[in-house]
Amino acid sequence: MATSSAATFGAGLFLVGSTTPSVYADVAVLTSMVVLLSTLTRFGSDRIILAEVHAGGEDGASRGADILAFALVIGPLAALAICTPTFGFVVDGSLSSNADLEERGLIGLWLAAEVIRLVAAEAHRSRYRFRLAAFSGYGVRSVLFLAVLVVLHLGRHGLTRSDVVGAAALSSSAVCVVAIATVSRDFPWWRAHPWRSWRRLWTGHLSMVLTTLAATVIGAADIWMLGATVTHAETASYALAVMLVAGLAVLSTAITGGLSPYVASQLARSQRRAVESQVTRFVRFAGTLAVVGYVCLVLIAQPLATALGGDSYRHVGLFVALLGAGQVVNALAGIAGAILIVARHYHAVMAVTVAVAAATAAMEAVFAFGFHSAVGVGVVSSLGTALLPVAGCVVLWRILQIRTDAFAGRRARAGGSLG
Repeated sequence: MATSSAATFGAGLFLVGSTTPSVYADVAVLTSMVVLLSTLTRFGSDRIILAEVHAGGEDGASRGADILAFALVIGPLAALAICTPTFGFVVDGSLSSNADLEERGLIGLWLAAEVIRLVAAEAHRSRYRFRLAAFSGYGVRSVLFLAVLVVLHLGRHGLTRSDVVGAAALSSSAVCVVAIATVSRDFPWWRAHPWRSWRRLWTGHLSMVLTTLAATVIGAADIWMLGATVTHAETASYALAVMLVAGLAVLSTAITGGLSPYVASQLARSQRRAVESQVTRFVRFAGTLAVVGYVCLVLIAQPLATALGGDSYRHVGLFVALLGAGQVVNALAGIAGAILIVARHYHAVMAVTVAVAAATAAMEAVFAFGFHSAVGVGVVSSLGTALLPVAGCVVLWRILQIRTDAFAGRRARAGGSLG
């Protein structure tokens, strides 16, 4: 995760220094759209595969294979959908120029690879194969992306929007191929029935579909709105700030990815106090790193951005301060939502996430389309990022009497049980 964060950080700064603000803004808008579309396409399958494998017992491998096969079918279908007029209507209005057929093909390949590799990563994690999960997830993809960007820049002495999109598609596809080749050892997807997974998602996990979409709206819709309403320079500054503070979010993601299988096992044995003790120890450490990282980013973001990209990025420091504050609260609040998902309290997670996402998106739309204010969108986005984990903590305590925040007391020794 640290390597991925460093590579993402490096790629963002490299793009700032090697492209124009309009190209950087376009890439940010396309990235946010790929995130939104891949989340929509996965239908929450990556969020429930770990719980389904553990809950299935001897049938766990079959359930995981069904979900993986579903991703392998739906990913290419989503790539084909990129070429429809709907995509052009939704995205082109936020770009400096319309995407041509070549770019749409590359975006489709990028999208399909994202759908498949992220489901494969969670399948690896369900079998405690954390190195393969990190490879399939975000551990290697960012490094490959940066490497391809550097090679293209050296060969062409500059980067166009098509170059960056092609680099994203190539790096995601390479990781996807390896992910599928390795995950097949545990989940023989070629013998699976993807429609069974679809039926299970629709009838038993529709709440997780809505939850995943709502959570993604909080994280990605703001850039698309700004791309359609404010200048390219403002959008580029905002997108760079989002990239810079993303490293703070990785801290919580790392805890979730590393502890989820163990949490699932402990909850199955009703060892709730063990869950709390184990999780809060890591959350305190992550929260401390988040606070230190936030202070450092606030101090260096503005001079670094203007040194690389010029005066067009003069607002980066303000956006980093706004957006980073929400990520600090997110790190300190812990991983209540992830624990609720592992415990299969899907409807509770859905209610909280959809409510926060709806309020956040509505207010972002008011500031973006009504006032054309990037600062207003940043304030609302930060509040939404902070409110979601805090609300999750409240719900987790009411349902399971477990606290995951950095301020939770040490009320029981590890390994204890409520029974």
